[in-house]
Amino acid sequence: MKILRKILSFILGVVLSLLIGGLLLSFAVKSVIQEELIGGAIKDQFIPMITESTELSEEDKKIVEEMFEDKEVNDMVNQMVDEIFETMTTDDGEISEETINSIFDYVISNKDKIEEVTGEEIDLSSLEEVRNSDEFKNVTKELTESINESAGELDDTSKTAIKTYTYMVSNECRLVLLGLIVLDLILIALVQWSPYKWMSTLGKALTTSGLTLLLLYFIMNKFIEALLSEQDITFNINTSSILTMGIICVIGGVLLVVIKLIIDNIIKNKKVDMETNYNAVS
Repeated sequence: MKILRKILSFILGVVLSLLIGGLLLSFAVKSVIQEELIGGAIKDQFIPMITESTELSEEDKKIVEEMFEDKEVNDMVNQMVDEIFETMTTDDGEISEETINSIFDYVISNKDKIEEVTGEEIDLSSLEEVRNSDEFKNVTKELTESINESAGELDDTSKTAIKTYTYMVSNECRLVLLGLIVLDLILIALVQWSPYKWMSTLGKALTTSGLTLLLLYFIMNKFIEALLSEQDITFNINTSSILTMGIICVIGGVLLVVIKLIIDNIIKNKKVDMETNYNAVS
């Protein structure tokens, strides 16, 4: 019976490591590929479209560039990328010009906030002139047409790959993985028939996943470095989120294993004390 329990615990532990690894990979892939690489490429194209094709002052150009580092703007760019992927996986989907203009709307509606962050005054009349200019409208139209045209030329294999990616990084997929992780932990606790021994299994799974993320971090950095130099990409791709997740997982995993060992020692010492007291009474 003990051997069967150990085999089941080992299998469930491997499954737990895979589930945790999949959940972490979902966050890591979206952080680097979508938010940093694709989002960075969009911003790299969008910023010059505003600053170089219009008559903004140098101060206003600087404000526009700094504005794109704001978290809320990055979330909007990420949402734009989500919409682009959705467009590419449907036969009749099209990205609208309003999606592109939403970033401009953010600047205008958050004028005070951006001024406070940048320390520079924003000339709203200049920005409105930019948004209403024929040059800006033409560039926005060309960008949306280019995206929609590219989406129409994708084959079934490419669409399937994009659908797989979008599901993998979706909240729905993450909730499924989280639910399976909880279910796996419950099964481990039942197989081990202990209220705390599962902590060691979880700790080992977290440590394994964390070390895998750290390895992925170094491999990805080398790959990105080669890609940037080969494609002559000027913007930086920040992969520190993967490093942070990896370190947190390793530390958390080691702590869980240590806590389990401490509980083992406490229970063992209590048993020894009880046996000693029993023998003394006898």
